[in-house]
Amino acid sequence: MVTVVETVKMRPDLVVDKLTFPSSAIVSHSVNISATLWEGNGDAAANTTCVLAIDGNNVDQMNNVWVDAGGSVSCVFAYTFNAPGNHTIQVTAANVVPGDWDTSNNSSSGTINITNPTSAETASASFEDDNGGFPLSRITTSKQWLNGNLVVDVSDTEGKSGRTQLSNTKFSSSGCTGHTDAVQWQFPVGVMYSETMDGLPVYSVTDAVISGYSVTFAGNNSLLCHGIVAREDRHYGSSNAGDHWSYLESSQFYDSAGNLLSSAQSVQNQRFAGDVTYLSYGYQCYYWNNPTQTCTSPTDYYVWNSPFHDVYGTVVPVGSTWVPSVDTRDAEGATFSGSISVPLSSTLLTKNQPERCFNFGPDSDGFYYQNCSSSSSEYTVTKGSGSN
Repeated sequence: MVTVVETVKMRPDLVVDKLTFPSSAIVSHSVNISATLWEGNGDAAANTTCVLAIDGNNVDQMNNVWVDAGGSVSCVFAYTFNAPGNHTIQVTAANVVPGDWDTSNNSSSGTINITNPTSAETASASFEDDNGGFPLSRITTSKQWLNGNLVVDVSDTEGKSGRTQLSNTKFSSSGCTGHTDAVQWQFPVGVMYSETMDGLPVYSVTDAVISGYSVTFAGNNSLLCHGIVAREDRHYGSSNAGDHWSYLESSQFYDSAGNLLSSAQSVQNQRFAGDVTYLSYGYQCYYWNNPTQTCTSPTDYYVWNSPFHDVYGTVVPVGSTWVPSVDTRDAEGATFSGSISVPLSSTLLTKNQPERCFNFGPDSDGFYYQNCSSSSSEYTVTKGSGSN
């Protein structure tokens, strides 16, 4: 006689959790959505259909998803939203075979904010190009006499000529919730910065990955946007590479219930360039360094001549209209961009100071003194600034 003992198994209990997707995304850009399905009773496996619903409408599904007893699998979807606003995302384990122990945990849902590409609400920018000698030369001399003998004789000539450029931009948005497009930066962020001069492209650089960090501050209970600030979240990121610097910052202010009161978002860029020759030459004689303790022979003097040439960055041709632009994309696909047109004007600056000398003495030790200086500058400044 054969005895068969069969153990009655519990129905599988499929649970949907760990629903993952970005908090915000851009219209017409694909969004990755994933969820974890796991079997909770550990007694029997199950077959199911993993269904993605957007705003209550089924839009995609994965058939014949097998989940082992006590095991787990992932359902991964990609969906493109065609309309801005808040949208509900739900993933459901449907049509469970042989049946489901508890259907109340078969779904997980959340909300995503879909936005149009965002443009900065305000912008400010400045540009300056210095071309020439600034100063072309600056000469200082110092002499001392004792008992009719020249005992200190120093001359120093310095100059700087060439070209330097500096540009600064800031694009930002801020305001109360519902009255601004400002959002929190989601790092890493890619930044592309460019400039045109009189409509022609003259400069472009891309920082593909800018990492960041966040800091949370306790609120100071100040009144903001018809609420009391209980918490402030700030997010920073920067890149300093070669001839430019980029800086990103965002701030969110919340009340004690966690409601967002206000947001601010900005990106700053600075570009610097130059092709400059530096002059430095002169001579010096000090009585305490000479056996005769006077400055009467060439051997009593130390002479130097130390020119230096420095080239850095990209010097761009100047014109009458300068337009800087920035385009960013963060880790969740959100964009932030800005552009501003700035008129430029040129001015020739000339300043010549003839040699002027000041004589005084004797002092209590019998020394007489003479200090002289002269300078010459001539350069063209092309600059402009603007804001909106």
